[in-house]
Amino acid sequence: MRGLLLGAALACTTTVVGKEPQPVAKPTETLHSITGRVVDKADRPVPGVKVESVNKWEHAVASTDGDGRFVLQLPRRPRDLLLVRATDPDGAQQAFAGFAVGDDYKTMLWRFLPNGKIGLPEELRLVLRPAKKIEVIVVDCEKQPVADAHVFLMATWYVKLAEAQTDGEGKALLVIPADAARYAIVAMKPKVGFDYWLYQSPTAENESRYRLPRDKEEPLTFVLNGARHVVLKLVDEDGRPVLGGKASPRMIEKPRKGSGHQAFNVYDTGVLYTSGVADFSATSNARGEAVFDYFPTDGLGSIGLHAMAAGYSVTDDPAWLEPGSGDAEATATLARQILLEAQVTYNDGRPAPGTLVSLHHDALEDGRPTPAPPSASYTTLTDDQGVARLHVFANDFQLIRAWRDRWAAPLVTNITRDEPPKGPLRIVLQPATRLHGVLRTREGRLLLPNQSMTVQRHLEEQYRRLRDAGLTLKPKARGALPNVDLWLMPEHTATTDDRGEFEFFLGPGKYQLRYGEEPPMEVELDGQAELQVDFTAERANRVEFAGRAVYEGREREGVAGATVIAYHHSEKRLAPHTETVANAKGAFHFTRPPLAMLLYARDEEGRFSGSTRVAADDDSIILRLQPAASVHGRLIDATSGEPLRSVRVVYGVQWEGPSTLQVCGGSVQTDERGEFAGAGLLPGQQYQFTLYRSNSLLTLTPREAGDIDLGTYRVDLTGKAGLDATGPVAAPDSPDIYDTDIDGEELVAAALKRAKTEQKRVLLVFGANWSASCHRLSDCFEANEAISTRLQEGYVVALIDVDNSAKTGRNAKLSRRYRQINARLPVLVMLDADGREIAVDVSQNLEDADHYNPEKVLALLNQNVAANRAFPAGLRGGRRVREPRSQTP
Repeated sequence: MRGLLLGAALACTTTVVGKEPQPVAKPTETLHSITGRVVDKADRPVPGVKVESVNKWEHAVASTDGDGRFVLQLPRRPRDLLLVRATDPDGAQQAFAGFAVGDDYKTMLWRFLPNGKIGLPEELRLVLRPAKKIEVIVVDCEKQPVADAHVFLMATWYVKLAEAQTDGEGKALLVIPADAARYAIVAMKPKVGFDYWLYQSPTAENESRYRLPRDKEEPLTFVLNGARHVVLKLVDEDGRPVLGGKASPRMIEKPRKGSGHQAFNVYDTGVLYTSGVADFSATSNARGEAVFDYFPTDGLGSIGLHAMAAGYSVTDDPAWLEPGSGDAEATATLARQILLEAQVTYNDGRPAPGTLVSLHHDALEDGRPTPAPPSASYTTLTDDQGVARLHVFANDFQLIRAWRDRWAAPLVTNITRDEPPKGPLRIVLQPATRLHGVLRTREGRLLLPNQSMTVQRHLEEQYRRLRDAGLTLKPKARGALPNVDLWLMPEHTATTDDRGEFEFFLGPGKYQLRYGEEPPMEVELDGQAELQVDFTAERANRVEFAGRAVYEGREREGVAGATVIAYHHSEKRLAPHTETVANAKGAFHFTRPPLAMLLYARDEEGRFSGSTRVAADDDSIILRLQPAASVHGRLIDATSGEPLRSVRVVYGVQWEGPSTLQVCGGSVQTDERGEFAGAGLLPGQQYQFTLYRSNSLLTLTPREAGDIDLGTYRVDLTGKAGLDATGPVAAPDSPDIYDTDIDGEELVAAALKRAKTEQKRVLLVFGANWSASCHRLSDCFEANEAISTRLQEGYVVALIDVDNSAKTGRNAKLSRRYRQINARLPVLVMLDADGREIAVDVSQNLEDADHYNPEKVLALLNQNVAANRAFPAGLRGGRRVREPRSQTP
């Protein structure tokens, strides 16, 4: 069906401008011109000024004429963010401006350059002002000057604006525009060290004591206190080295550079983002080795190393470098690629340079055990001859689309096999269909301005034809065939204007027009000049919300500087959360989707916190904060017993929705002693504590406000230590409850033999003497009369020691047999008298804070257990133990 397909619950009007035979259209300019004028503070034109766009893809340079005017010839119209800099001949006068062209970058512009503008004006106006000079001093850990250190400043969206080398006295001077939003200054020298300073966020109302003021003028001192020697080896699927590959870290963090690791927003932490900045990358040599000799010895957290090379693509996750001060090595495997060329022309045969070409590709099943390259999408530009060079794989399925301004091409599908393509693909741009209309509400016909709308292209036909041809995707490829009934590719985003009007320029195909949670509108285009559709919605997708954070019982007293986080709840999708900071009177304001949400707030020190549910239609709230709980604990290495420093601990309440979130919590970091502390916990809520990369640590339900000592936890970050990976450590004077000399196999055999004779079950408890949880469970077994009785009546208990801290692999085979290698101690396994597994449970499921819940333990033991004859008191590790003491349950 052609034209417009209506959603069942959607009222709309349609106007189709009829299809007529269209003449061959003439292409637009091959370059996109940005015009502007440079003036001084008195609004006088300034000639001879260098003007440049500092975007990666839209880089261009021009010079002002006698009237201060300039023309930047960009390879395409900016799609996201345009950043422009002007500099007079001696660099003393400079200007800097940012423009958010696409909707997706409005937030980024607001975050990094609050004085930036939305949209591109017809003519840019840049005002020169005296440039800022930043003096830099670089020293080593002995406070001696470091010569030839590389120093540079990163500004809006991590753009490098200035760089210099230090002289013999370790000094350098950086000159930048006065109105550039500063992000960070970095100093580094190979084999000496690495240091940086972060500036206060342009939008933060509360300043971090670790960050630099936005207008700091005093000289900055950097300390290069040692460097690690790190080698990342790049190899192909056959293990052969890859020459000339590029590797870089995504982020690096040093101590005392951010907000004290209590922040809820990663932009307010001490993390320095390094991805995409050439100064942080390394090139692989003939042995495939990319060498990093600047990583700090006091770095916090793991570093993900990303690798790429011409003709290759990454097949595995990033190589992870664990925190530490020593040298390290890692390996990244790259998959060979095939160069696929696409020749893009207009419909009159002229080449179309500067055209955006988007590629999505999936690996086809070829029966070989080689790892499947990940499904991926990326966009590139055609060169001066209209040729786009795309990197794909052997046995690969591609979807290719091309568009430029008001031109678009039909979607192209292609399959590459092992052999290289014989020639370029031919892609022809046609005049795009103008899809436009008005967004309004159903009731009252209220127009909806400044609302974001998206259009997505249907792909089920392409994937269905793939399936019909007998081809399937590799198991790890995105979206398993043959379920291709609804396959959508994000296409474009637009914002309604002041009149609620929107427009898209699209090529032939079937699309979905989407707005918020409304039912999507189905649209099919077949080359008509334009198609008008009016989208009606129940309500606006973004609404204003205001509130005030106050202390419980002191409603007149606002909580100044309170962090407020809104977690939006949608049954259909995971909605991003909103975060803001209350002003001096505790008031806050933000725009949000019209969804139910959970609102959480805490004061600056985390001593008071509160949460409340907010309905979709609410537009204001008073959020009352009550005394909160705080925690502190310590982490040590499971093998060496040494403190674990620079490990991130994340804590929060589990919230189930389209995806599981941790809400009402935070993120903290261990110090040099392995200690960490968290605050702002809501009493009565169950908190899950996890380590970086989702290793479960503990579950805790604070009963009341106040500080909670979590004690010491043994942690295995390698995943190789076995059953004793994670758990609280018992007091040094705790008596042994596990016999480390008894073989576990013999112990289980004896227990099964006895269970069959006495018509009972066997309860295997895997644990270790160091584990505080094992001691708590043992006390629960003996001290609670109901539990002790149930054990005597229905079970033969065998305690299996699995302490691997000495790398002995004690009872490892027995552990593997019951599939409990990486579970936290203790682990309970229930067997029938014939050795068949009935149930398995782990200690976290039975605990409440620092003790075991007798009701939960008894419920586990009472699973289909009939009363049996009593048996002599506990078989404990193959030896007789004291009689259980009585206690009221």
